[in-house]
Amino acid sequence: MQPLVELEDVYLDHQRPVGSSPKTITHYRNTFLIFHRFLESTGQVKEASLLTSAVMNGFAGYLRETPSREIRGNTQRSIVTTHGHLKDKRAFVCYLREEGHLEQVS
Repeated sequence: MQPLVELEDVYLDHQRPVGSSPKTITHYRNTFLIFHRFLESTGQVKEASLLTSAVMNGFAGYLRETPSREIRGNTQRSIVTTHGHLKDKRAFVCYLREEGHLEQVS
């Protein structure tokens, strides 16, 4: 299984030719960064095989429970921000499936 960071780079490289704005690409990068922090906090290996419903549910909880900016104390992410990061991950997983990098589990 490929390392997650390699697949994220492929996805980000794919964004500009399909017309994604620089701001959208930056948002994807930030989502990936937060996801990696989540994986580090749970001790999980950063491979595409962990892109499961259970892990995504854990990530959703992490987004709701952790401060958006640690230096500001206990500032919580808004529901809109949380949903935006989850939408980014869903788009990434759909892309991986379409490109054959990730199998659909039935």
